[in-house]
Amino acid sequence: MGLRRCTASPDTAHGALAGRRQRHDSLPRGIPPVSAAIAEQAQHMSLPLPSTSICRRIRDIVVRFRPERLLEVNASIGLVTSWLLDAHEHHGFHPISHHVLDRGGKFGVILQRLIGRFGSPEHVHLCIAEYDALPGIGHACGHNLIAMTNIGAFLGFLALKGNFPGEIKLIGTPAEEGGGGKISLLDKNIFDDIDISLSSHGSSNTTILWEDVPMGTGMSLATSKAIYEFYGKASHAAINPDQGINALNAVIMLFNGIDSLRQHVKDDTRIHGIITDGGMAPNIVPDFAAADILMRSKSSSYVEYIREKIDNIAKGAALMTGAELKVRENEPGYKHVIPNTTMAKIGKSILKELEIKLTSQPLNRFGSGASTDFGNVSHEMPSYAFNFAVSEEPVAGHSTEMEKASISDLAHDNAIAISKGISATALTLLEDADQFNKSKLEFEKRKNHK
Repeated sequence: MGLRRCTASPDTAHGALAGRRQRHDSLPRGIPPVSAAIAEQAQHMSLPLPSTSICRRIRDIVVRFRPERLLEVNASIGLVTSWLLDAHEHHGFHPISHHVLDRGGKFGVILQRLIGRFGSPEHVHLCIAEYDALPGIGHACGHNLIAMTNIGAFLGFLALKGNFPGEIKLIGTPAEEGGGGKISLLDKNIFDDIDISLSSHGSSNTTILWEDVPMGTGMSLATSKAIYEFYGKASHAAINPDQGINALNAVIMLFNGIDSLRQHVKDDTRIHGIITDGGMAPNIVPDFAAADILMRSKSSSYVEYIREKIDNIAKGAALMTGAELKVRENEPGYKHVIPNTTMAKIGKSILKELEIKLTSQPLNRFGSGASTDFGNVSHEMPSYAFNFAVSEEPVAGHSTEMEKASISDLAHDNAIAISKGISATALTLLEDADQFNKSKLEFEKRKNHK
């Protein structure tokens, strides 16, 4: 392929792009010429794009608050970036730096700074605005509410106009339901200058702030996930089965071994998996088979122990069948959430003042039986997520009932109250050095507890 670089004035270039925009009537009016050209090409390629209204809103927010630095994650093949560049050109907004991570991804934008620094802050706090959906059933885990509460908490600080001793950051975090978005952001040093992290999560019909958690207890299940691939040898299943090596048999032995292991693990351990490939036809000895296995436990170290056990089961299945084994990591492991009862107690006292209905902490049960990449954040700094009710009656997570509950009036009312709770908790930690230091000390003790 040959390329030739041509020079043209900005007006000429914009005019040409505008001409293309006029010929594509399906695109709404008011799109910047470069954005229109990108969107048009994406449509031709059947690629998903953020809506025009979302892009316009992001641009308008940026222009209004004029942050010093911009950070984008998964910029959707440049469409969001082109809108922001339009803001730079036509609205006189020129940030110090503009970074784009994970180019070509599906999801939106993170604005690292919506406001500039107010003086030289002593402490920096983080609100994590998660917005993640599930295939087929959408917001059946209520992550729309996580975004709502944390954006609301952040807006509360904007109203203070810098009259607080520190800095608040709002960071959007994609891919919690798969992919470990927060882990990627940690790896890219996005959290390096953060002291404390606060977030939230819808929780069936309960609003619990866990202020009594034993040392060494996690608030969620840590995970490890692996794909076990077995390579055998194909042959005719009736004429010459003796010449074949059955890869599917190895997968079945893997599952049988896992079933035998389940009676010899801790009560909080969960092991679940699916067969992703089991052969092509019943009259062909399968020469390839694979399984996707997810392991969970309250302790990250115990998950590693379980992972070693299952790896050995897979090796044994390969030896018994003569198949070759390959193990692939398809996503990073989630660590267990380290609790912080200091922040929980502050939050609980604030929610009582807001007259939100609180649920008593149950006996001998702590946190959630699910997993989250917020756990990885909690291993780097004091962290706490406010769990709140979205329904009057119990609803199962990852269900259509939960999806409906996440848009109910009760869920929205509680989300608004939790927004206030997060803001007030963060402000307390900023203004009260004793509470701030206490939360840091508790974090260090729990992180280093053996």
